[in-house]
This record gives sequence, C-alpha cells and structure tokens, in this order.
Amino acid sequence: MTPSSTTGRRIAVGDDLLDAMVEALPLAVVAVDPDGRIARVNAAAEQLFGYDRDDLIGSSIELLVPFGMLTGRDAVLNEYVHDGDWAVTECVARRNDGAEIWVEATVNPLELTVGLGALVTVKRAGEHALICERLAILEAFVETSEDAVFSQDPDGRITSWNRSSERIFGYPKEEILGQLSTMLFPDHLRVEAQLVFDTVTAGDRVDHYETEIQRKDGMPIPISLSLCPLFQGNGELTAAVIIARDVTEQRLAQATLAEIETRIREGEALAHVGSWLWDVRTGTVQWTDELHRIHGVDPLDFEGTLDAHIDQIHPEDQARVWRGLTEAVATGRPFEDEYRIIRPEGEHRWVYARAEPTVGSAGDVVGLRGISQDVTDRRR
Repeated sequence: MTPSSTTGRRIAVGDDLLDAMVEALPLAVVAVDPDGRIARVNAAAEQLFGYDRDDLIGSSIELLVPFGMLTGRDAVLNEYVHDGDWAVTECVARRNDGAEIWVEATVNPLELTVGLGALVTVKRAGEHALICERLAILEAFVETSEDAVFSQDPDGRITSWNRSSERIFGYPKEEILGQLSTMLFPDHLRVEAQLVFDTVTAGDRVDHYETEIQRKDGMPIPISLSLCPLFQGNGELTAAVIIARDVTEQRLAQATLAEIETRIREGEALAHVGSWLWDVRTGTVQWTDELHRIHGVDPLDFEGTLDAHIDQIHPEDQARVWRGLTEAVATGRPFEDEYRIIRPEGEHRWVYARAEPTVGSAGDVVGLRGISQDVTDRRR
C-alpha cells in the first residue's frame, strides 16, 4: 500500500473552513475515532445512508460499512489502517431502511488529538460490481439447469459448456471446448444443422427446432434446440447461446399416448361405443370418432355444443334427456338413459348413454363424461 500524504500531519477537525469543504464534497465522508466510532459525517453521508447525522455520531462504523465482517476481526479498522497506510475496498453497505448497496470505501488514516482515527470516504460502486453479481447469478442458473446450455463463437466453435451438456451429450468440458458445434450431430444431419446455425449467425433467433444429436457413445438423442445470437454495442455478432432439451421422454409419452388412443378407437369401433364430454363452463361437447359414426355426422358438421348434441335425439325423447343431463350436473349423480336418435339420412337408431359427473377443484360439478352405445340390434 502507498503511504498517505496526510501521515504525520494533524488536522483540526473543528476548523470552520475544513467543515465547509467536507460538507460540500459530493462523496460521503465519515470521520472515525480511534475506537471505531463515528465522530463526524457530511451531508452526502446522510443522503447515501439515509440517517440523520445526530443518529450516527457515536455509533460504530460497522453500522454503515461492515469492515469487521470482511476482515473477520473485532478491531474494525486495524486491517485497513496501520502504520499510516490507506486502503480501498468494495463491499456491501447498509442503509437506514435496511437496504444493502454496493459501495467503494476508501479508508485514510487521520491523526486526531485523541489518537489515530480514520477518514472514510464512501461512494456507490461502479457498474462492474453489479454486473459481476448478476453474472454470478446467471452462471448459477446455467449450471443448475436441466437443459444443456452452451455457447459458440462466430466461427461456430464451442466456448462454454454446462454440466447438463456433459450429461446429455456425453462430452466433458475440457474435451469439447474449441470444437465445432456441428460435430454434435450425426453425419446425415450436419448440413441441416449448419443451416440453422447460419440463421443465428445472420442475427435471427431460432426457437424449438427439433432434431437429433449423437452422443459421444454413438447413441442418437432427440432434442429441441433454441438458439439466440449475442451482439456487441456496435451490432457485431460476438456469440450464440444454444439451449438443448432432451425430449426422449416426451417422445415416448407421445408415442404411448398415440398407441392408447388408437386402441381406444379400435375398442370403441368393435363395441359400437362412443365417448363424449360436456364441459358446463364453456358449454362445449366433444365426441369421439365412433360417436360421430353412430350418429352418422361428419366431425366438420358437428357444432360441438349441448344443443347440437340434443338435436340428434328424437323429438319425443329430447326433453327427457335434457332434463336428465341437467339434473346430473345439479345433483352430482350419474346420468343414464336409453333413447332414439335420428341420423341425417332419416334412419332411427337406439342409443344407450351413461355419464359420470366431473368435479372441479372447488368440489362443484363442472361437466359430464359419458359413453353412448348403439343398441339398435338389441332393441330389435
């Protein structure tokens, strides 16, 4: 540390001229006695920390700047001021309202008539401190993300690689950094992947591009890619951030769901049973394919409302069915009935219908979920 120019020079703290000069400074100035207690403050210190000076006089400097926490010592200023030296540190200061602010504190030795104290000048820290804090938070998010997050330079070479990237792609960071991003794709998809990367290099964003990568062990993995370009202030591309999500489980779930739906449709066709759902809140009615076949109605011609559902019923049965459906919603009891329908070509058929109430989170009935079976042959 550099010796202070004030070393060995006594300052008359009560001097009117000095008081006026200190009071006019835009920096917060705090004079501290040898015991680490505040002896004087200026107007800028009052404004920065939100205290009246009368509340600060006699308080520990730790009230404003936690030097003790930084040094781990009980002696507040000994780490910073000894043998006539000065020090500068960036730390968190506390305001009167409890808010914490980043500040740059400069501590100078100050010879008082009662011993060696300190003159502490405080200003808000530069933007780089806030930027460092935000970068640290962002880095924590990236490292804990379940998605692979990595970046590449304008030449397409990988410059960063999080832990999920290692897990999904199988490449450790030290092995992949500096490699071309296209090496992550199988040979037959590299040209297509390069076109996507070129789009980002041109300045466009790409969201949810589904493709396939090849792990280090050769296993293909379906992924969803989102890519975002990063630019300097002059508009020059500096990097691209890539987020890769493993959609293997999603694909399996979709395939399983499709298989289940196929089996349901086949089972409904064999049993001549169709399913329907009435959502009371929206007034919509949904039919499955088999129910459209039972009624002889093209899906494009069905309006999807309860009125359209009732209109397919024989006029002599409509009132009874309507009453049964609305009572099931009002009482929460199952609906069951057997009635006639009229197909568009005029054919009359018999349908057996049963439905169970659908209960919402508040405990009220929000609709009916039911089945309808063509029982014309049995009736005959």
